[in-house]
Amino acid sequence: MKLDPIGTLFGNAWRRYQERFSTAVLVFLVPIVLLGLVPLLGSWKSPMADLTGAVVEVASVIVVIMASTGLLAAIGKGTGFGESYRIGSQLFGAAVWIAILATFAVWGGLLLLIVPGIILGIRLMFTSYALVFENARGMKALAVSREYSKGFWWALVGRMLLTLLVFVVAVLVFCIPSVMVLGTVGGAVIYYGIILFFTPFSICITYEIYENLRRLKPGAADDAAKSGRGFLKVCAWLGVLAMAGFLALCIWLAMTPPPAAPAGPAAGPSLAPTSGPVGATVVAGGIAGGAGDLETVLFGPDVAARDVPLSADGTITFTVPGSLTANCTPGMACPQFALLVQPGTTYLVTAESESDANATSVLGSFTVLK
Repeated sequence: MKLDPIGTLFGNAWRRYQERFSTAVLVFLVPIVLLGLVPLLGSWKSPMADLTGAVVEVASVIVVIMASTGLLAAIGKGTGFGESYRIGSQLFGAAVWIAILATFAVWGGLLLLIVPGIILGIRLMFTSYALVFENARGMKALAVSREYSKGFWWALVGRMLLTLLVFVVAVLVFCIPSVMVLGTVGGAVIYYGIILFFTPFSICITYEIYENLRRLKPGAADDAAKSGRGFLKVCAWLGVLAMAGFLALCIWLAMTPPPAAPAGPAAGPSLAPTSGPVGATVVAGGIAGGAGDLETVLFGPDVAARDVPLSADGTITFTVPGSLTANCTPGMACPQFALLVQPGTTYLVTAESESDANATSVLGSFTVLK
């Protein structure tokens, strides 16, 4: 068994499109207008426009579902505008439920190493057709679609890719020049126009494939009723779990406060406190360098403390000494003396990096108290 050649498929689809053109385009015009209003209302920047836009957006989703189902009836059954929307409204709940089941099944298939989800994405392309033309609802619609597509996966992929290519070419040929000539608004109008006229044609193509499969497999619906649906149910439940996990992750991220930014060096050199007796603990900040670098603390020209580690936040902590020693560089003859710290004296405090003699931070003045 083989599907009709691509030339025959597109020829039949084009003839059907011409026969149903006015009704099909009119049916799909309603959701296109609503979809076009949403960004327009959003650009007006007012509370009333935002509220109206939200209402229109919800209405557009409902109308898109009704119009999509009604469009199938208009193309496959030749129904008029009113009858198409009546069918779309009657089958609204069933269409939504089938779409939910198919979405969960594909998501679940993607969890099974991705490939099963890709395969199911093609095999479930006729679920809405099974609903409208065979009254197959719920999981049965998924089973019928999968039964029709068995043995034709690559043929269906090729035809769908060719249809997509036609759409992409139309967008490139018409939209890009229109944006350059007419601007963004003009380009958007052309884009929605392409969707308006191309969507019914793509439905005609898919309907011709569906009818071709029905002729090749007249007992597919009965076979689907007898076949097990375990794999579809497993995939659907996996999809539900994936959605639940995703929602839980989003809620957790929304409720988790952002991590505090790591403390960096202070904006400038500082001493805290700036006065105190011998033995007082002093914290100095704003010192450049890396965590663990060793610093020498100077009171005036003399050493108050050596080998003071620099913390990650650019601070050092030292104790006010009772005496000072000479600041001698390695290899230099150094006088051995201890200069007593005099209470009531104010010293200029600096910090020198012991790994870089040129890295000196002037920290401020410290007064030794009695």
